[in-house]
Amino acid sequence: MFAGKQLFPSMHFLRHCFNKYTFTSKNRLNQNLLPCLLLMRIIGFLLISVATIILLLCMFYLDDTENNFIRALLTVVPSVCLPLGLSFLFFNSETKLFDLVLRIFQAVSLLLILGGIALQLVRNGNAFIFMLTGALGYTFAYAPLQLKKDYNQWQSLSQSKFYSALLSIINFYGVSALVIGTLFKLMHWRGANFMLISGMVVAIASLWFWNYLYKKVMLEKIEIEKNIKYAFDELDKSITYATRIQKAKLPRTEVIYKKFQQSFVLYKPKEKMSGDFYFYSEPGSNACFIAAADCTGHGIPGAILSMVGSEKLFEHSRPHATAGQVLMNLNNGLRASLRLRDNNSGINDGMDIAICRFNEIDNQLTTIEFAGAKRPLLIVRKDSTEIEEIKGNKTSIGEQEADESTFTTHTINLNKGDTIYLTSDGYADTFSAADKKLTTKKFKQMLIDIQTMTMDEQAKHLDDFIEKWKGGCEQTDDILVIGVRV
Repeated sequence: MFAGKQLFPSMHFLRHCFNKYTFTSKNRLNQNLLPCLLLMRIIGFLLISVATIILLLCMFYLDDTENNFIRALLTVVPSVCLPLGLSFLFFNSETKLFDLVLRIFQAVSLLLILGGIALQLVRNGNAFIFMLTGALGYTFAYAPLQLKKDYNQWQSLSQSKFYSALLSIINFYGVSALVIGTLFKLMHWRGANFMLISGMVVAIASLWFWNYLYKKVMLEKIEIEKNIKYAFDELDKSITYATRIQKAKLPRTEVIYKKFQQSFVLYKPKEKMSGDFYFYSEPGSNACFIAAADCTGHGIPGAILSMVGSEKLFEHSRPHATAGQVLMNLNNGLRASLRLRDNNSGINDGMDIAICRFNEIDNQLTTIEFAGAKRPLLIVRKDSTEIEEIKGNKTSIGEQEADESTFTTHTINLNKGDTIYLTSDGYADTFSAADKKLTTKKFKQMLIDIQTMTMDEQAKHLDDFIEKWKGGCEQTDDILVIGVRV
């Protein structure tokens, strides 16, 4: 074994080159094709070996023979075998080495053609060998590159591998026939006219075939794009109309601002339709409800759920219902409406919500009730530098069957000048251009810092800040912030 390795060290080098330049991890073919690839690479090695041997023979015997056929054979065969061998060897390779080698071979072949023309001008007998070698070398070095280019170009336009391969071969033959025919014409050899005429016929046929298939493919693509555009336009119209319906279901902010003169609603959907929604209702003269809800998801699915939730809130926000009772009835009503009790329904959605019931006593003191499903109530007292947080229950709406004890009703007294905030998690979870989340802690500190502003100014500040924070990046979630100063 050791002796074998010493006698044939070049085999290890060839195996290393074979594996490195003919197979890449990014382009693994089907295992059934591996025998074909192996056969092609063996043929490639054999062709390169034959070309190398003949080149060595040329070095020793080309000047000694006067037979023009043998001289042409010794010079032409390497110019054909070498590029073809490289083509077989580097088949399916992603390395740029193959293209570089062939382009160098093309450049050398062009120099041989120019040298042959120069020798022909001085009536040198070796002119035809130079020109023939250069022409064939250029043609066969040109073949793999052009075939690959044509094939890839057609594959991007058509799914037909047959047409792609056929057009590539026709193009190659047409160009090769014109090049070789021109060479034959210059050398006054037989067959020149046939090569030129066949090359032109094939070139014209290739152009017609290209035009026919191109029109066919492009017409199909235009029709597909037209259908896609029509479907997209119809979908966009439907979404736009659905957005108007969703906005119509939202309470008018003018009604809220009339009831709470110092208040704002910052509502920024991620898409046209939103999974967040705000709610306001006055079921009686002495009470009103206001809520901020965050449904599962955003866009169309979230919007559908928000409309169902909004309808259920209107249904259950009765004059004598507490905030906790409203959430309990909302929970059970949503579960019944979406069949969340049914394990086979395939729906596992719900919403997080914070709701307040305002009970006005006098101009100086207001009593509110708060209940939350995974959303808190934030309170900033007048002239305070701290924020109070009253947490909601850890159960989402729709998560489980609810009773009177599921959602706790908190009673809070607010003095004139105190401010409350109801929010979804969208604002605090917004990411910056540096992929950094704002966080709830920073959001709370911001609410404390803006207490000297009016509510309108607060809304503008929060809006401007979040836009600057995003830095032009896409919004990651729906944003909803409601602020009320009593």
